[in-house]
Amino acid sequence: MTNLEMGEQLDLELDESGGLWFNDDEKSDWLNKAVDKFVENVYLTFEVDESSREKLRLLVKTSALQSGSSFDLSLITDLFYLLSLTGSFTVNSGGASHLITRRIAPQQIDDLDDQDPFSKGINADPRYESIGDVLEIKSVTPPVNVYALYLKRPKVVDIAGTPDDVLDIPIQFHNEIVDFARDMALENMNSPRYATAKNETREN
Repeated sequence: MTNLEMGEQLDLELDESGGLWFNDDEKSDWLNKAVDKFVENVYLTFEVDESSREKLRLLVKTSALQSGSSFDLSLITDLFYLLSLTGSFTVNSGGASHLITRRIAPQQIDDLDDQDPFSKGINADPRYESIGDVLEIKSVTPPVNVYALYLKRPKVVDIAGTPDDVLDIPIQFHNEIVDFARDMALENMNSPRYATAKNETREN
């Protein structure tokens, strides 16, 4: 569905649920909140569920390469969720050095043991620690060709501004997003906070 079609579908569902009406900006706002909720819910099972990966496949991207022990997430301007971090590390085998590619796992609290050198990460089994926007990679030598696999932030739904644009989530899941938007709008309309704000607006 295009942005306009999603807005029209939301109109229909809201009308069937009690004759509610929102303008294009308000509908866009509810649809954007619904998209975020949709992605957040699906992300929880992305790694283990094929249907979840199908729902978000258009959002999966690979970052530009970085090198060294610090990976700067702030350089990924459209980052929504980090999926994995991968890099190339030098190892010695048979008296010769060569590069191996390894997925870099997040460091767990249980891994932190000052008495165990392996808790800090080795080249064959590296770890990273998240410090703000920087991922500090724990390995014997700094890696090269480090890249992130991530979910990019979805397109913004703007019914009035870009009515013919299409959300970058497969079209077969657009109705699910509209349903989220409808439920969130209805929940908001039925909340005491909304009723109070509406009365205050009328009084002013």
